[in-house]
Amino acid sequence: EEPWVPLRPVMPGESAAATLKEAMTTAHGEACGKAVTAREYLDVMCPVSGNKRSDAGADDANSLGDGSGLSKSQLAALPLERRIRALFAMGQKSCMKFSRIRQFVTEPVALEQLIRVIQDSAHLVQGVWVAKSTLRCDGDVTWENMRDSALFQFARTRNVKPELVSPCTKRNGQNDSALVKMRRDILAELSAPRGYGSTADGWEFNDLTDESFLAEFPDVAEREMESWLALAPSLDVTLQGNDLVIPMTPPHISQIRLTTVRTLVLSRFEDKTHLSLADIRRFLLTQAPDIAACAFFRQAELLGMFNGEMACIEGICVLVSVGDPAIDPLRLKILGLLYQQGGVVKRSDIIDARAGGSAP
Repeated sequence: EEPWVPLRPVMPGESAAATLKEAMTTAHGEACGKAVTAREYLDVMCPVSGNKRSDAGADDANSLGDGSGLSKSQLAALPLERRIRALFAMGQKSCMKFSRIRQFVTEPVALEQLIRVIQDSAHLVQGVWVAKSTLRCDGDVTWENMRDSALFQFARTRNVKPELVSPCTKRNGQNDSALVKMRRDILAELSAPRGYGSTADGWEFNDLTDESFLAEFPDVAEREMESWLALAPSLDVTLQGNDLVIPMTPPHISQIRLTTVRTLVLSRFEDKTHLSLADIRRFLLTQAPDIAACAFFRQAELLGMFNGEMACIEGICVLVSVGDPAIDPLRLKILGLLYQQGGVVKRSDIIDARAGGSAP
């Protein structure tokens, strides 16, 4: 707990007051000298006994300072993986520089290992680590996918047009006010508008690009960008159409992880026709830590692990094929219709699809 600090008023005419006034004022047109941060200004105006406040991204390193209710000592008691996940899942700030994250690492750990732990809870965007959408969207699949689309765009450039995040229309072409609000909230979390009204020019990513991290770990930055680009067919709205998208296998996932997750999840379909994406994530969380981390993958990333065997429509996952050549062609057409029409299909649409297929 921070101790109470006795304050003594400084009256006009005292030497201390004259010194402060001289430091804070300047003649008109005269250069003000070196700019100071808000934290430095606070340290001068309200000195703290003992150690100076930590200048760590404008946050006190002794607590989250974000309303999560976890102090640094409580975080330190958690295993490293859970500690990093708590920072991203519970913090008010969803974006953190690598230097900031390291302040919460109390044990000796190689930087490469720390980065691997961070990658299970965050994505690299402009050299800054941003919490995965699965940790911030309360299980809302639409919100997760739209937020991932925003992160995909910001990973490529600092300035993004809202329509590149989402056209905010239902698949029937009508505007959806709920989607408009969702897009606005996502952009407000990650960025700030450039101009207003008729001068509006998109949104700019909030955090400055961490050039020092990109320079020190270029291989990490390259692999992260490769992961984003591999998901472009699912996240880039300019590439999306009405056809059901089957994501490709993520390039950075080990074969052991792929095989284990695929075997575990497909076994759940033995007595079920469908599973919610949320149920699959919860199931993976019951497995060993390396497999449990897959529960926080982006939707397209998780689906890609099944090599086209599974599709997800409005948060519901189904098998693309049941292994029956007489049924599978019609099944795929119906899945496409469900995808195009937001999970709702008319009987007449199915009849038309059946008439155009080879199913009996």
